[in-house]
Amino acid sequence: MRYRLVTTAVATVLVSLAAMSVEAQPTSTADVLCDFSATLGAHAVDPTVVASTPAEANQPATLASVSQAAALKGPFCELLKGIRDEEPGHLNSALASFVSPDSGIAFLKDIDFKLKAFEPKNGQGSSGLGFSYDYEKVNPLGEYSDDRATGVTSGFAWKYSAKGNVAFDSDLNPANFLDTRFSLSGFRNKWLARTTMLSFVELNKLENQLALIEDEEVLRAALADDSTTNIIKAIRGGLPRFRSYIDYEFNAGLESDQQFDQKQWTYGAQVALDFKAYDQGAWQTTFNILDWPFAVVRRLSGYDRKFRVYGSTIPTLVFGIDQVDPKDNSVRTSLGATSKFERYRAEVFFRTPIARIRSNEVFFNFDYRYLKERSPPQSIVNAGLGSFKYTVISISSSSGVFVSYRDGKLPFDLEKQQVFEVGWKFNLGALQDSAR
Repeated sequence: MRYRLVTTAVATVLVSLAAMSVEAQPTSTADVLCDFSATLGAHAVDPTVVASTPAEANQPATLASVSQAAALKGPFCELLKGIRDEEPGHLNSALASFVSPDSGIAFLKDIDFKLKAFEPKNGQGSSGLGFSYDYEKVNPLGEYSDDRATGVTSGFAWKYSAKGNVAFDSDLNPANFLDTRFSLSGFRNKWLARTTMLSFVELNKLENQLALIEDEEVLRAALADDSTTNIIKAIRGGLPRFRSYIDYEFNAGLESDQQFDQKQWTYGAQVALDFKAYDQGAWQTTFNILDWPFAVVRRLSGYDRKFRVYGSTIPTLVFGIDQVDPKDNSVRTSLGATSKFERYRAEVFFRTPIARIRSNEVFFNFDYRYLKERSPPQSIVNAGLGSFKYTVISISSSSGVFVSYRDGKLPFDLEKQQVFEVGWKFNLGALQDSAR
């Protein structure tokens, strides 16, 4: 158990709660207490306080224990009801209490948590309910170096990351893959034509002057004035035109399915490359051809008033190499491939806005991953496990609603899958603020 807690620090709480769920179970003390509390209109109770031992948990609830529990507060019943009835609203309410500052697990506010329903594209098999999580904690190793003269920031840090997809019924999980890693990393970030303090001072001064003008025609004339135009040009000249970023790391991790039946350890290195262009006239912006179709969509949706390509959406590239130890991978063991092996991997992803609906922005997201084993045994090739391709395309809104399409397979998948998903992304940081 300690081994699992260490390797899935974030996922463990969520997986254990999901394990109580959707398959039909005999009525438990927890169900009785929660239902009784709801009938009385009392606060949500925490039956784990009453049923403190396995023996007690198997005993029928007594009136005394119910009365005692009804006075307790906690998110357990909301969460239990949300899982049992598959209602995101109850989960949302419960999570607000879980991440409150005094809950002991307030670190969860930094997690990217999505509750979703999924449906196979071919209509075969059952639809299901589950969640995905993506968590990264960066801890600086000393102070970062910030050279304002050259616009370069650099430093070192150690990181913990955990991400994966969990279904309340594990047999229905379309992406049954959890990835947990520790790493030592360094980075170098460089700005070209970095913003100066003078730019901010002049901008604030100009804003204060224009704010005093109430007449619209006078304001238009002021904006067209040469002095105002020159100030704006000067400010624009001080704004960043480009940004280049490189991140390199050495890592060790665990890959598994959600039941931990299949596991393999990884040790490796990776480098991430990112370049953004903020100058609308730069050729790097113009030749960001992946954003051309979305520039058309933005124009048609009214997001932009003219055809405009964004250099800030240039894709990010990640390359890595790992040594994989598959000693707990029963599929490879059954094929006689028990030795450690080298694996190359690459990933490309980007995000770009496409529309605005009322106050919510709508984004298109793309993520493609490729993993290939170096010189795999023929048995692995024949089984289709020598390489993996996986694509996720989604449309999401700033309100948290998203729809996505997944195509391909990941390690531990024996067959390629095509799955549609719809769900909600919970902003746990906002939930924490609302719970105060």
